[in-house]
Amino acid sequence: MLRRRVNAFGNLAPPAICAMGIALGLAPAAHAESPDRADPFGPQLRWYPVLEIRGRLEAEGTPMPDTRTVGQVARVGIEADRGILSARVSLQEVRAWTGDKDGLAISGSFVPELAEGWARLDGELSSSVGGRLTIGRQPIEIDEGRLVGRRDWQLDGQFLDAIRFELLAAPLTFEVVNARRFQPDPDDPGADPFSLGVTVLRLGVGREGGAVEGKLDLLSVVDARNTAVVTSTTGFYGTLSAGRSLGTAECYFQQNAAGNGSLLSGEVGWVIGQRRAWVVQASYTAASGDHGGLAPFQPVLGDEHDQYGLLDVMQPGDDSRGLSDLAVKAELQASARLAARVAAHRLAPPVGAATYGYEGDLSLVWHITPYAEVTLGSGVIGAGELGLRAGAYAEIGVEF
Repeated sequence: MLRRRVNAFGNLAPPAICAMGIALGLAPAAHAESPDRADPFGPQLRWYPVLEIRGRLEAEGTPMPDTRTVGQVARVGIEADRGILSARVSLQEVRAWTGDKDGLAISGSFVPELAEGWARLDGELSSSVGGRLTIGRQPIEIDEGRLVGRRDWQLDGQFLDAIRFELLAAPLTFEVVNARRFQPDPDDPGADPFSLGVTVLRLGVGREGGAVEGKLDLLSVVDARNTAVVTSTTGFYGTLSAGRSLGTAECYFQQNAAGNGSLLSGEVGWVIGQRRAWVVQASYTAASGDHGGLAPFQPVLGDEHDQYGLLDVMQPGDDSRGLSDLAVKAELQASARLAARVAAHRLAPPVGAATYGYEGDLSLVWHITPYAEVTLGSGVIGAGELGLRAGAYAEIGVEF
């Protein structure tokens, strides 16, 4: 959606241009630099605006919508960089109105709050050796949001106060994250705020740019919630692509005071068309509940919508039998501006003949411009123990 700077890690760095294609450069007075005394921080201080406006309408009911939520977020800030140094500060305001037969409920922050405030130092010894240190309030995403992440569904995003160090020595990568989050209870301002401490260690090995690409990440995540519950998650996440075939596999084990939990997941896919116009995938995920001595598997600030269907009617630990998701998905890139995704899920316990329900999801994304898009989504659950449920949402977003 945006042209972005690419760093030594091959990841996408923050936006490099604003919506009007304007980048402001402020440079100190010109002075001569000898070749052996080049300024490692670069000759210019460059500024980039940060602005995001997003609104959302959600409806859910059985079978007709009886609950509707309207939400909006506005985020504004500034990013600056000078060579290997960069920093960003942004403020946001989030509001949500939920109406049902019992009346109207209002939630969210009605005064601007700090969304991001970080400084970053990038170093590069060669095209395959480099490092990065980021300090401050920042988004953290681990395993594409399965463990820690992501902001797509949650309107206000998820930002953590963190120290994050990344090291690349291709084909190896190493990452350590120490993050904290404090969140007051909006219904009881006098109560102790929700607190979360997260520590992540990740060691990866991978290959890019060849006929066969793949990566394997070994992960260890420890989170402490309100100093009363400590959970340790250890496992791996791997991806592999060869020609038109795609695959992912992951396995995690959790330990806490409630016992041991687990999550196993695998996905295979196939690309159709010269420009990846069609991608078809089949996946299976099994997460433990508290049945048979196993603790319910829980993500750390995860977003269950992308993993277990659009309606997000349950988490793995909501039922003592656990949760399994057998899914078939298809993605269509109809044009540079229009994309569609359809998915069918069977939600059930990992073992046994019971079925929670069958779910079908459809989402459409229309990029009006490179900086603005409209997203429509709908889902329905039928049969099984969950009965009949339906939901939908519409979202208009502008981001640059």
